[in-house]
Amino acid sequence: MKIEMIKSSTLANGIKDISDKFGPSALILRNIENEGQEVLFIAHQQSERTSLQEPGLQSSALKNTALPDSQSKASKNEIELVKQAIKALPDTFNLPYKRPTDNSRASDGTNFDTSQKISNKSKEITLESKLNQLLDETPISKHIKKLLPGFLDQPNSKAEMLSQIESGIVTSLPDSEEINLDSQIHVLTGNHGSGKTSIALKIANQLQAAYGNNVSILSFGENMNADESKLEALNHPPKLKRFYARSISELAKLLDVNQNNNTYIIDLELGSIASAVPFIRGVYEKAQFHLVTPTESSLPSLWANCTLDKWDSIILTRLDSPLVPWAAIEALSKFKIPLSIGSNSSDITSGLVQVTKRNISRRITDYINEHVSELNSLSARRALTRNSALH
Repeated sequence: MKIEMIKSSTLANGIKDISDKFGPSALILRNIENEGQEVLFIAHQQSERTSLQEPGLQSSALKNTALPDSQSKASKNEIELVKQAIKALPDTFNLPYKRPTDNSRASDGTNFDTSQKISNKSKEITLESKLNQLLDETPISKHIKKLLPGFLDQPNSKAEMLSQIESGIVTSLPDSEEINLDSQIHVLTGNHGSGKTSIALKIANQLQAAYGNNVSILSFGENMNADESKLEALNHPPKLKRFYARSISELAKLLDVNQNNNTYIIDLELGSIASAVPFIRGVYEKAQFHLVTPTESSLPSLWANCTLDKWDSIILTRLDSPLVPWAAIEALSKFKIPLSIGSNSSDITSGLVQVTKRNISRRITDYINEHVSELNSLSARRALTRNSALH
């Protein structure tokens, strides 16, 4: 009796091949599936219709005793011995794979990608990978996507990850700056709709109430129609002096810094920065220049505004927005513009608040905490084991 191994695309085809090659005396001892093929182990009587050189057959590693030609069937004892030998075989086989000689085409003409690497080992999920996935799905800049993961040092838990991110933001970003209230000129600029007119009114009202100075709001730019109407609506009934200038000569006539109790809040159009800023610095070197931007500001527009001048601070509006203030992180980390004050509401009667990088970092970590889940117990144990081995 001999033992053979037959491979076939399906079990039905394999049984048919065995019947055709060995006849009804063949006994199927075991079948397993390996790499998409059916592998069948059979026991049969060696006869003239069986050839070990036939395609699809491989000689068994088991040694067999030749049966007398006169014996037509295997004994029950022999079959049991063969079954016991088969049971000792492994459940799967790493069958060799022969790659076609042509690296770009198989022997049957089928194209395949030689650069693809197949692996049954799944990637280990870590907190770092979860954070990267969240940032990839968030519409933020590549700079921020690289910045936040750079603060991580193999955290073992989500709480530790959040702590590392907050600590990284607070440690690496510039400190907040207080606005110098002794300055007689404060220049505010920003995109239309950024809230700079409301901020100008709030600063003017608070300075006038606190110090009793002659505070004036001076709007400068070539296209002031929209700002004029908005300023009139917000400053009603009129509480502050307001002026409008469309040229440097008009601006020069309105500014009088020789009187110590005169304070000017200049609402400056972005398009007039190139001409107005050098002039204002020449008139009053202690003037402070602030970029006003909403918390949900578009990052591409923010990049352009940040590079227009060396700003003393960035003033954030719409702090009551539920959106994450990515604009603040961008200005702080990429352009090193410090935070100063901000507005929680467009209501003119509401006060301004101080904004720090710790405030911003907590908004960021709250967002990450909401969208990144804790590691499961198995992944956490693996991370802990890995870190223990490294230290």
